[in-house]
Amino acid sequence: KRNVDGLFVTLDNILSWSRAQMEGFKVQLRPTDSLQIIRECIELLQQHAEGKGITFHIDVNQEIKLWVDTDLLQIILRNLIGNAVKYSRKNSEIKIEASEEGDFVKLSISDQGIGISKEKLEQIKNQKFSLLDSSTGTDNERGTGLGINLCKEFTRLMGGAIEFESKRNVGTKVSLKFRRVRVLSNSQNSPQQKHLV
Repeated sequence: KRNVDGLFVTLDNILSWSRAQMEGFKVQLRPTDSLQIIRECIELLQQHAEGKGITFHIDVNQEIKLWVDTDLLQIILRNLIGNAVKYSRKNSEIKIEASEEGDFVKLSISDQGIGISKEKLEQIKNQKFSLLDSSTGTDNERGTGLGINLCKEFTRLMGGAIEFESKRNVGTKVSLKFRRVRVLSNSQNSPQQKHLV
């Protein structure tokens, strides 16, 4: 099942990348419940995580809505959470947190894994949309290196920002920043959602 799940993610990444390269690809931004997408991603990766004794700690307010493309956010989070599982040590914890920063929401995924070397971290930060060599996970999991590049590209397309922090043998933290949706009330006291431009 883990192999099939891994193959599904890989194929979905390739299809998503291909779609992004096609003329006419359009990002459809709308209010999106990040907590719901996080839960769906964890459900997909749960068996793999349980096999390594990994637990999730989620600190995300259900009221927080992001102004993003729902499908692209799902691809980004699935890849980032999947990487956290892949590179986490056995019997460790992955933290997923959200905090409001003015007109934005910062989503962070932190693991207690093997970390990324300074050289690879610089490569991830500076390299354009091209394939990176994928490192082997802590349970010999393999990847294509396409996921991180998709995350960077799709985050950019949605007007967001992505940041990588890592220390070898300590862990990695990836932070995403997107515009948030504020809930306003009109004169009839009925809630109305409005994004910040």
